[in-house]
Amino acid sequence: MEKKLADYSWKIGNASVPKRNDDAVTLTTMHSAKGLEFGTVFVPSLVDMIVPNASAKIRGDTEEERRLFYVALTRAKERLFLSTYTNSDTGDYSRISPFLEELGIKIK
Repeated sequence: MEKKLADYSWKIGNASVPKRNDDAVTLTTMHSAKGLEFGTVFVPSLVDMIVPNASAKIRGDTEEERRLFYVALTRAKERLFLSTYTNSDTGDYSRISPFLEELGIKIK
């Protein structure tokens, strides 16, 4: 199992990025979006324990996560859509990302 995971991680990390096509949707992570710009950016799942992620919160090191969130917000040239939720499909309550709260965004 560990070998398969390591092989998969290697493949993802070494995958080539296709040439940009303005008529296509680009799916990327906050981590790999640095230096890129898009007309429209969607940042989904802005809930606590995802942004910032659980391991960063446990380590008490959310500054890198905050920086990546800022990178995601600044990738949009024209439109930025942020989404969150309060109930997951399992019925568990989810708190919105503290980074949204820091921006003064409140969910009613």
